[in-house]
Amino acid sequence: MVKRSEEIMKSIYNPETNRYEPDLSNTSNCITHQEIARVLHADGSEYKMGTLVYGTYEEIEAWCEKNDMWVDKYMDHVNPSTLYNIGEWVGTGLSDPFAVSVPFDYRESRTKGNFNTRGVNQDKW
Repeated sequence: MVKRSEEIMKSIYNPETNRYEPDLSNTSNCITHQEIARVLHADGSEYKMGTLVYGTYEEIEAWCEKNDMWVDKYMDHVNPSTLYNIGEWVGTGLSDPFAVSVPFDYRESRTKGNFNTRGVNQDKW
């Protein structure tokens, strides 16, 4: 049985815009559900000098529509270290699925040091 596109992507009515928009309330932070895209502004110029964006398909499409942009192409096989260097997460979940893992002290409920986005301990230097 083939599902229609209306059944696959659920929409909710937004009275502010008077339109139906994708329902992003049940998005996934799972790394396997993430899409990576190169987006362009409406005039065709690159977004932040070639910055890639990532999130689920629905999140990227909603973000592009909200910011008057469009997807040039979806990418496959992008190295995770490339994403946290030149990527921007546009997702709506709890946390960035490609964020660098850092040591955590559960007794003090904080990280074991002062880490930047690349996972380097700033207190070490």
